[in-house]
Amino acid sequence: MNCQKPLNLIFISLFLFIFLVSCTNNNLFEPKENILSQRKIKLKKEILFINIDSLTLHHYQYYQFYKNSEQHLFIGYNNKTHAFDLLDLKGKKILCHIFLDQNGPNAIHRVKGFYFHNFDTIFIYNYPYLSVLDSKSRVNDKIKIIPGDSAISDKKTEGGFISINYNCQLRFYPKTNSLYFKYIYPDRKYVDKKNYRGLLAEFNIKSRCIKRVLPAFASKLVSTNPEQFNYHAWIDFTCGNKRIYYNFPAESNIYSISLKQENDEASSIHGARSQFTQNQCSPLEPNEDYHFKYYKEKPYFFHLCFPDEENFFVRLHWGEMSLKNSNNEYQIMNEKPLYITIFDEELNYIMELPLDKGIYSVTGVFCLNNAYYLFCKLKSKSESNYITLHKYEITWLN
Repeated sequence: MNCQKPLNLIFISLFLFIFLVSCTNNNLFEPKENILSQRKIKLKKEILFINIDSLTLHHYQYYQFYKNSEQHLFIGYNNKTHAFDLLDLKGKKILCHIFLDQNGPNAIHRVKGFYFHNFDTIFIYNYPYLSVLDSKSRVNDKIKIIPGDSAISDKKTEGGFISINYNCQLRFYPKTNSLYFKYIYPDRKYVDKKNYRGLLAEFNIKSRCIKRVLPAFASKLVSTNPEQFNYHAWIDFTCGNKRIYYNFPAESNIYSISLKQENDEASSIHGARSQFTQNQCSPLEPNEDYHFKYYKEKPYFFHLCFPDEENFFVRLHWGEMSLKNSNNEYQIMNEKPLYITIFDEELNYIMELPLDKGIYSVTGVFCLNNAYYLFCKLKSKSESNYITLHKYEITWLN
């Protein structure tokens, strides 16, 4: 009896099945395509010099932009002096330093995140406390934030902790009188791939407890196996007037959810693909070192920045680069290609531009009115008495 033909059919069918499953998985994780904007813009570059004193830094891990009717301020936490440095962008000078106490009733031992709401209300997170200060460094309120002790109804979240870093900072939303921050669950270090639990939490100032965990779910790419992406799987977010915008450094997609308290809608996915680089990272290879190889070689997509009016958005990202092509593996972060993408008010793609390598600080971008600003790195000691900013003013052509 001839069994060759049935066996061949079985192998062919098996191959086709594996091929189709592979294609389906690739399509499942493929970043969303861009929606092209109908808006046209023109950019005008201006170089600004901010005069500073010997105490001011040229680079800040934790920072914020603040404006009122009279002032446009850049506020950065200075870890060397344990103070807030306030830069006056209009006057192009250092405005003042707000020095924090390390002893006594107003002591702030360590700043893990902050939000400058106004000169009377400065929120500082110094684990496990949220302190509320004024510009005189007086602590007017102090709240112990331990998620497991809060009034949150989901018992599965007990024992988790707040995580704040330069990628994912503290945010305050006055309309809900709430702070928003990244929350890590006790049973998984990065994300819960099985249950798709939320990754952002809302802490209400009045009730002094975590009110809810937001439905900001892990993306399909990183939730497959978050450990294989390491810090590239960690969520990053910014608060708008009506929505929270978040992303994962491993992919180009941008996600958003409503800030309305009663709204638990699914996340909206916005295509934000690069025209120059890969748009998603491959997982870590077995025994591949994250910090000395993967982080340096793979693309990295940063958080969205936008002005208060939310009439445009910008995003920085690093492109991929091989260590083999680097002149110095310890300086590769200065050699990696850096790009900025500009979106309209609906997060539709307008343009993407390559930036000069090694010039800009990736943690120093902010927006004001119709312009975005980039902090330049310190090149030499001769530049130590001022900070250099590159301002790109947007003119709308239609």
